[in-house]
Amino acid sequence: MKKLKIKKGYIAGLLTLFLAAAGLHVASAYATNVIDPAEPCTLTLSVPKGEEYTEELNGMELHAKIYQVATVDAAGEYSETSEFKSLSLKDAVNGDVTWEEMTAKAAELASDKTPDTECTITDGTGEKELNSGIYLVVVETASTGFYEYNFNPGLIALPDNQAFHSAGAENKWIYEVTANLKPERSPRYGSLLIQKNLDNYNETMKEVTFVFSIEAVDENGNTVYSNVVSTTHSSAGTKAAIADHIPAGAKVTVTEVYSGAGYRLVSEPQQTAEISADEIVTVEFDNTYDHGLNPGYGVTNHFDYDEDEGWQWTQLPDNSVKKD
Repeated sequence: MKKLKIKKGYIAGLLTLFLAAAGLHVASAYATNVIDPAEPCTLTLSVPKGEEYTEELNGMELHAKIYQVATVDAAGEYSETSEFKSLSLKDAVNGDVTWEEMTAKAAELASDKTPDTECTITDGTGEKELNSGIYLVVVETASTGFYEYNFNPGLIALPDNQAFHSAGAENKWIYEVTANLKPERSPRYGSLLIQKNLDNYNETMKEVTFVFSIEAVDENGNTVYSNVVSTTHSSAGTKAAIADHIPAGAKVTVTEVYSGAGYRLVSEPQQTAEISADEIVTVEFDNTYDHGLNPGYGVTNHFDYDEDEGWQWTQLPDNSVKKD
């Protein structure tokens, strides 16, 4: 196994877990007293206090996988474990790679390995007793009905030394270490399917178009989605239009704003629904031929959301989709 002694001044930055600008505080012979490798360390993983997401995460059960990537001896010599022998921590110390790159490499190596231990985080904290060394901590993705939380993997050294954090701090090893999680929150999305049922049809009038407005608001009443879709019919029966990428939890109001010349609405002109993540919510509208003789047909502006390109516009005869 390769051995590495990392001294103060080489690295600055990361004791708080999962920060984007990562460094790594590791033990070295710089401390006035040597490390006691036999003394167990306690790692506490904690949800940061006072953040927008704190209350929600405190109410969730989070799961962290912990991998030991290096051991340490009393002199502060670090050696990569057999499972991570290709990690080469010295590359980050020498500046050949960044600590973000080193953490990403460790996470990639760990992807097909069994963790040394796991930690469950409830009520905002989780605690694990570990031996001295360097550890990779990977918190699993967590979801609520409205949001998905992703956590960057992080490298942590045990024990820690306050002298690495602030000038004038007492220079001694700390075997009880707390690290804050750094979550990234993103909204979840669902879809809305508008089903149009036409009980009869006048073939002499050719195609007929029905138009629907969609307005969605969040829990604070802010508009989070607004669009217009349509279905075009050339026979009696059912057709459907679908609207995608609507934030989960949004309250949706769908209004039939145009019922097709010669046809009348026999159901309520306005329907409401709440969007659920990764699901399709359905509303229905029913129309019948009222024996009028004015044809009605149109085209629809269609919008698709692409994560790379954003909203894309095309013009279609309608927004109809095949319905199973």
